[in-house]
This record gives sequence, structure tokens and C-alpha cells, in this order.
Amino acid sequence: MMTQDGETMVGAGFLTPAPWDSLIERCKVLARRYSSAKEILDFYHKILTFQKGLYEEVRGNKEVFAIEEVGARCNVPLLKKGLEVLFPHSPTLLSIVREGPPLLAVMSREVSSWGLMGWETTLEDYRYATHRGQPLFFFPRVLLQPYLQYAMEEVGAYCSPRRIPPEAGLGVASGSSSGDCLRHDNTPLQTKKDDHTQRTDTPLETRCPSCGQRPQVGYLRPIDNASQRLLTCSFCHGEWPYNRLSCPGCGESDSAKLSYFVAEEYPAVRVDICDTCGQYIKTIDLGKDPQAVPVVDELATIPLDLWARERGYEKLELNLVGI
Repeated sequence: MMTQDGETMVGAGFLTPAPWDSLIERCKVLARRYSSAKEILDFYHKILTFQKGLYEEVRGNKEVFAIEEVGARCNVPLLKKGLEVLFPHSPTLLSIVREGPPLLAVMSREVSSWGLMGWETTLEDYRYATHRGQPLFFFPRVLLQPYLQYAMEEVGAYCSPRRIPPEAGLGVASGSSSGDCLRHDNTPLQTKKDDHTQRTDTPLETRCPSCGQRPQVGYLRPIDNASQRLLTCSFCHGEWPYNRLSCPGCGESDSAKLSYFVAEEYPAVRVDICDTCGQYIKTIDLGKDPQAVPVVDELATIPLDLWARERGYEKLELNLVGI
């Protein structure tokens, strides 16, 4: 099923990820715009190019990569099969990472000694981890994201309408003292309660309807003279609608405990904060920047993460590079 915007919809209100070319092009744009994020965006550009190649290979070899319909989220046989068929590409990934961020480069040396079982073990650790900041989780996520996108497009039934229990933990990131998003008087650039028009036809689902993982970023899309809030999965990058006036971490809907912060440097990006669970998630407003690509724009606005962490908030889920 196609939406009016040409997106593929599978399951109940679930959208497949943005095209790889859109992600890659946005990396180039934001690397030129934000010098502070250029290094990490240049690295992410290389990872996306690698992932696009995997995706095209999967789609071009459907007999080899045949995926049977599955009915459970984060289906273990499906994920292990993905690792098995993509494992031969791991040396190429490791060669890219060796030229990337220092911590991941060091980890790549350990990963190079893994066999397939090592990749599968790390994937299992990721799915059930309380804290997902471990650099090792980067590797199976990179390898599996193109495969999962293909799975979602090929077998819509992979998206199960069943809710899963909140057995998995929350991502926690360490803070940093550099960077700031404050006025000269040390007050937030903007603090507001969310008072925008809210669509009422969005389900309250804090986890990805496809793989069951938590969201990495949210975004607001203008629709029907209002705006719709959607969340993007931290694992498979699928997207689904979510109630705008509720916390994606704990479901809190008391407006007195929810607020957001916006910095002048990033007018289309805000930090949604929940004082009940002490977590935050970034939200990209496509009404303010229609060219934004949430997964990339979230990564490019690192000073907003620093601002939130300095105030004691933890990120709901880390992005691919562990920020």
C-alpha cells in the first residue's frame, strides 16, 4: 500500500524507511552546513553507501535472500539468517570502520576475529541489553539494517500488530562538557509545552511494530491542516505514528511533565524531555524544514545531546554511532 507521499506502508500504520539515496544526500548537505558534525557525517556517509550496496544486492538476489513470512517481531531465525547471508561483507565494513571514530576503529580489531557465532551473540546481547551504548552493537546493526528494510518491503506480515511487553531496557549515554545551546544569560533558548494541534488517530505504541526496538528519533509531518508525529526505529529504521502528547519512553501524557527545548542553531530540531522517566528524544519538524531526513538530522545536532545530558537527561535510544 502506498501513502499519498509515495511511501510504502506495511502492517497497521507502519512506514518503510527513507530511500538510501535520501540519507546519503542529506549527509552531504548537513556536512557542509554544520562544521562541528562534518567528521561524523562523513563517516556516516561511508556507512550509508556501504548499506545501500548491501540493500541492492539483497533485492537483486531474491532467490538467495528469500524471506519467508514471519509473524513475530524481531524474529530470531530471520535476524540470524540475515547475518548469515551478509557475513561475507563484514571485512568491507571493518575496513571502513578502521578509518572512522577512534573507539569504533579499536573495536573493529576485536570484531575482525569473530566468526559468525560472534556476530550472532552480539546481536542477541543487543536485543536484550539494558544499556545499548556498547560500541560492539554498531556492527550487527549496520549489517542488518538493509536486510530488514528488504524484509519489511517484501513481507508486510513481518509487521505484527501485537504489542510486546516492555522487557528490554533503555539506552544510556555518557555526557560531555563541551558544546552548549544556551543564551548568554545561561537560560534555555526556548522552553515550551507542546500546544500544537494533535491528530487523534495515532496509536500509543512506544516500540517499533516491526522489530520491537525503541525509537531513535521522532518527526512531525504536516498533514490535514495539523501535524502528525511519527517515530523512527533505532534498529530497522521503520517508522510508525505516535501520539504527539505522550512520552515515547514511558507513555507519560501529563503536560506538566513534558516539555521541549529548541536552539537557535537548529530551528527545525527540538529536544523532547520527560521529567517522569528522565529521558529525551529529538524531534525533527518537517514543517520548518521539509528537506530534513530525521535519522541524519538527529545525528548532525550533537550539541543538543550535550545540552540535555548536562542537565541529567538520558537519551531514549542511541543512534548508530553511539551518540
